[in-house]
Amino acid sequence: MPLNSKIIKQRNKIIKENNFKLLKIFDTNEHEDYKDVVLIYDPKDKKKKVLRVGEHRTKNFLHNGYKGKYLIVPKIYSIITAEHNKYEIEEFVKGELLVNCLSKPTADKPIDDRYLELLIKSFWEFQTIGKKINLPKQEVLTSKVKKHLAYAYKVMDGNKKQRAENLFKNKKVINFFKNSNYPCKWKFAVDNLILTTDSKIGFIDLARVGKRFWGYDLGWIFWPLWFHFPIQEYKKTKEHLNWLENLFKKIDEYKPKNVKKVDIIFYGYLIILERVIGTMFDVAANISHAQKITKKKRKMKAFIKFLNELLELTLDKIKNYKK
Repeated sequence: MPLNSKIIKQRNKIIKENNFKLLKIFDTNEHEDYKDVVLIYDPKDKKKKVLRVGEHRTKNFLHNGYKGKYLIVPKIYSIITAEHNKYEIEEFVKGELLVNCLSKPTADKPIDDRYLELLIKSFWEFQTIGKKINLPKQEVLTSKVKKHLAYAYKVMDGNKKQRAENLFKNKKVINFFKNSNYPCKWKFAVDNLILTTDSKIGFIDLARVGKRFWGYDLGWIFWPLWFHFPIQEYKKTKEHLNWLENLFKKIDEYKPKNVKKVDIIFYGYLIILERVIGTMFDVAANISHAQKITKKKRKMKAFIKFLNELLELTLDKIKNYKK
């Protein structure tokens, strides 16, 4: 049963008043009661559309949609205000959730190469178009990283705590996380990207698109998959870090000439660091998506060991990094 019946009643009223047909209810409201996402059919133009509340598109972000070489951003048909809530009617992107197209993830190959190449190309296409849009800046360092560190310490090995804390006092590292000049699609992650029928990446879940530190969204490519590794893969930390290093080398190879040069490999280590700490937070705080791990004692123990080993390897890489 949905947690917020008022949201559901408003949605049903909008459907009835506009003569829409309800086709599918997504599980969004079950996890976050202030949100609701459904698929509808509009008889006026005979199109499937998405009706959503609680996940509002950033003001300046491509409300008319975008169809590029590698990515698609759905357009917003209209916005309906009902009892202080904004319901967006959005274009339906036909395709399959990318996560459903992937092979079983392993430490040394979390994502099939063909999809990884497409993700990298769509990332750079978004960087190219995103820098032309007046997007809001999203501060990360003081609000998120520090909050996550406090929780992460609960599952972090003691000998790493001081090293991690000292790193976030380093001027070069502080400047990286405070440099919020790069366009970022909130949650550029395999579990909320669509592989379209013409093999492009469709952006959905477009709340809080904005500018953050470089590559923030790249971390969301590999982070969700950590929770889905088979337990034996948590022993292969070095192999996984090697894959991550090669990932950032590939990202560098595909960089368009008109995009400002960044130190991608060093930035990659900082992104891995931020995601490891974020994941430790998820486990320590036992947030909903982490419960697939925390409910299984043996897997949780293996996962925490994997995260601590990955953290140590990453801290060493940052310490010894020479451009």
